[in-house]
This record gives sequence, structure tokens and C-alpha cells, in this order.
Amino acid sequence: MKLSGLLSSLAICAFQVAYATPMEANSVAESTDFSDKLEARDDGCCLLFQNSNNLVHYVVPKADSATTYTFVGSCQININRNARSCNGWTLTADSNCDYLAKPFTLQVRPRGDCF
Repeated sequence: MKLSGLLSSLAICAFQVAYATPMEANSVAESTDFSDKLEARDDGCCLLFQNSNNLVHYVVPKADSATTYTFVGSCQININRNARSCNGWTLTADSNCDYLAKPFTLQVRPRGDCF
């Protein structure tokens, strides 16, 4: 049964390739211009949470809005972001982070600092 399923899948793929409509590469490239929708790889910042028991980091996208991330357990960090750079971000730990070993550090760093 498995062999017949495999053979029929291969036959369908071969049929699709054999009867595919050829297109010019240039016409495809011109008709699918998504340059305004592409995002740079460095579109985020590295958020670092550290205490005596944990070292956690996330890449958070840049934006002119606030968001919330869960870092360790149920500890949520409220983040006010800046879409232009990693400067000026504010991080606030919710009261549900009280169970974590203190002191803990919250930092915003360039995306490349996340490993």
C-alpha cells in the first residue's frame, strides 16, 4: 500500500512538471515585485533578562507601539518600543515577576547581541 501511494505521488508530480506552462524569468520577476514589503534582517532589538538563575534573550521587532513578552515562567515584561532604533525603549516588569530571584536586569541591546 505504501509503495503504490508513493508511486502515485511521483506520477502526479511528473504530470505537473510535464504540463507546466513555461514563463520567462524576467516577466515573473517584474510581476512579483515585493521590494516595498521586504524587511531588513536587523529590524529588531535584543532584549536581555538576567538574574542569578536565568539568562534569557529575545529579538523583539522594532515598532512605535507597546507589546508584552513573557520571559521566564509567567514573568511578563511590558515594552514600549521605538521603530527607528533600539534607543529609548522602556521595559517594565509586571508584579507577577516577584517570584524570581532578585536582583534581575532588563536591557535593550542591538540585535547582534542576541546569540
